[in-house]
Amino acid sequence: KEEAKEEAKKEEEAKEEKEEEEAEEEEPEATEEELGKVFATMACTVEGDEEETISKDEFVNFVRVFMKVSKETVITSDLSIKESQTIRRLDVGEIVEVIKGPVEEGAVQVQRVMAKVLKDELTGWITVSGSQGTTFLEEGGSVFRVIVETILTETFALNGMPQNGEEAKKMLNPRKLRVGEIVEVREWFKKEEQSGLIRMRCRCRADGAWGWVTIVGNQGTVFLQVV
Repeated sequence: KEEAKEEAKKEEEAKEEKEEEEAEEEEPEATEEELGKVFATMACTVEGDEEETISKDEFVNFVRVFMKVSKETVITSDLSIKESQTIRRLDVGEIVEVIKGPVEEGAVQVQRVMAKVLKDELTGWITVSGSQGTTFLEEGGSVFRVIVETILTETFALNGMPQNGEEAKKMLNPRKLRVGEIVEVREWFKKEEQSGLIRMRCRCRADGAWGWVTIVGNQGTVFLQVV
């Protein structure tokens, strides 16, 4: 009797596991209305064209994968840790863009990715998590929070010329970014040579507004911080 009960219990557990797997596999497809809403948040209208479009560059920005360093580690020249040379150390908070992976490094059985460090554009291999469970990279890096009030502008250069009357109006009355607002990276930060400001193009989660924002001022003031 005990054996029969044990067998019945195992069959029930196996049935439940199968049902859970099937439920995970049968994810509902997005409806046309839901897809339309997603497209609306991504698209922009090209001047002189009534149809909304997504440029190739903007589409690529949506599928880029970023990770942030959660524990100090190193970036190396090859997938194999043993055969690699250390390029440099990575500090906590640095952001990398994943190019390839994760790939298991067979010799030590750790997950590694080929990535580009956005700070200095160095490319190499980084361990995501160690064999003892230590996490060196975690998802994120493309979402920022405003920590000092600033403004969103239409052009990369602060003295950029507007293309039309509407843009001129926006330049005269730029949208303010309040402390605590969340923005998503659409074009990674770079230095504006004339002013010395570090700026990036982003999209505001609150209202979908797009524009350029200063991350770090020329006196070292940090306006936005990675979430």
